[in-house]
Amino acid sequence: MLKIYARAKKVFWGLLERVHPTFHSLVFRYRMYIRYLMSGGTAAFANLASLALFVEVFRMHYLPASICAFIIGFAVSFVSQKYFTFGDTMMHMVHRQLVIYFFIAIGNISINTLSVFILVDVVGLWYLFSQALASLLIATISFYLYRRYVFVR
Repeated sequence: MLKIYARAKKVFWGLLERVHPTFHSLVFRYRMYIRYLMSGGTAAFANLASLALFVEVFRMHYLPASICAFIIGFAVSFVSQKYFTFGDTMMHMVHRQLVIYFFIAIGNISINTLSVFILVDVVGLWYLFSQALASLLIATISFYLYRRYVFVR
């Protein structure tokens, strides 16, 4: 499977370089950040889709459904960040990484809640815009923390 992935990756980058060399160098230079955004988007989608599935299809109450969806989103996020974004394939540190990643996630929930509260109730911004700003802040801080403390090379 890894050989197929390596071959597909080589074909993709070669094709992109031939089609648009400038875009290739830009994407190649910032590929870790692009993968980080893709992983985060995938985890957010998994969280929201599983929440909707639990509430709408399985008729769960929204609070336990939210907890279940958080767990699924957390698992998708951890696995995709570890292997896809940061390319960390070592398994001997996975337990330690998982614990640190979990505490960062708890911190993220706290920062998100506080930020949205301040931006909506104190500053008076629209709640969706406030959530977008809080998410941008959290994504930036989290990338640094993941790279520095969780998926250290």
